[in-house]
Amino acid sequence: MSSPSLGSASTAVTEAEGTRSDFRHEVETRASPEAVWRVWTDVAGWPAWDTELESARLSGAFDTGATGVLKGRGNPESGFTLEAVEAGRSYRFVTQLPLGGRLVIDRTLTPLERGTRFRHHVRFEGFGGAVLSLFLGGRYRAALPGVMARIGALAEGDEASR
Repeated sequence: MSSPSLGSASTAVTEAEGTRSDFRHEVETRASPEAVWRVWTDVAGWPAWDTELESARLSGAFDTGATGVLKGRGNPESGFTLEAVEAGRSYRFVTQLPLGGRLVIDRTLTPLERGTRFRHHVRFEGFGGAVLSLFLGGRYRAALPGVMARIGALAEGDEASR
């Protein structure tokens, strides 16, 4: 996977690497790690950059063990749990899927000299995950570069307005 040059994340759209059940993408932006973190941790704001979501909400603080609810486009609401949060660096959230499956999303950021590299890693796990990846994995994988470009653009805009 080639990383785009440091610059506007909104122009850094390429294909996500991997398969429909396990894929990842990373982007570099001029925005600071703090600005990317603010965008990531504003759960109610996730639909502004994730075109696959209609709504998202979190019950409580953005910390390990917190739970929330997502509503995907054309899908019923589903709960999620923040399994691991390393404030300012990374987090993992997991959605339980039918038939014992899990959708696991890891988001990590790396400070750069002038900006941030951030990465999303998406995995469908278990039997239910394997089945659902056949229907949703390709669509989610195709959407990921645009999703990440919007995160970068929002983070850059956030800093410009401060």
